[in-house]
Amino acid sequence: MQPPTNDPQNKADSSGEQSPMNSAGPSDLIDQGSAIDTPVEPNPKDFRSIDPRFIPAERLASLVQLIVFTLGSIIGFVAMWLSDADQVFLILAAVGLTLVCLSLLWSTIFWPPIEHRHIKWKLSDVGLEIRRGVFWKKEIAIPWARAQHADVSQGPLQRMFEIGSLTIHTAGTKNSSVTIDGLAHEKAVALRDEIIRQRKESDVV
Repeated sequence: MQPPTNDPQNKADSSGEQSPMNSAGPSDLIDQGSAIDTPVEPNPKDFRSIDPRFIPAERLASLVQLIVFTLGSIIGFVAMWLSDADQVFLILAAVGLTLVCLSLLWSTIFWPPIEHRHIKWKLSDVGLEIRRGVFWKKEIAIPWARAQHADVSQGPLQRMFEIGSLTIHTAGTKNSSVTIDGLAHEKAVALRDEIIRQRKESDVV
C-alpha cells in the first residue's frame, strides 16, 4: 500500500474542484477580439439585415424623383392649359397627376423602412444566402463553387451615406449576377474579400 501524498493537484481532483482552465468552456477560450468586424456570423442560422442608413438614402433618392416628376407635371399641365386643351381632359390629367404624386410621396416616406425589413442575408459554410421581397418572397442561395467574382459599387447618394452595393457574379445559375444593396461600405468590402477567399479555398479543395 502506498502512503497518501500531499500533492495539491491530487487534493483538487479528489475534492471535485476544477482549475480555471478545466472549468472554462470552449466559448470562454475563444479570443473575443478576433470575432470583431468579421463577415461570418457567430450563429449561421440567423440572417442579418442591411445597414439602416439604407432608409434615408432611399428616401432621398425617391424625393429627388418626386420633385422632378412634380415639376415636369406642372410644366406639362400649364402647357396643355395654355394650348386650350379640352376642360374634361385637363381635369382628368390633374386628378391623375395628383394621384401619382401622392403615390410617390407615400413610397418616399413609408416604403424604404418596409423594404429594409425584408432584405436579409447570411454567410454559411456552403455559401451566401439572400432573402428579399415584400409581397413576393425570393430566396437566393449562392454556393461558393458558383461565385466567380464579386464587386463593390457606390453611387453618389450611397457615398453620402457611406453604404454600397455588393454584386456577386455567378456561373451556371438562373441569374448571372446577384446584388445586395444597402450594405455598409466596409461590410460590403469585407464580404467581397470573404467570398473571394472562400472561392479560392473551394478551388483548392
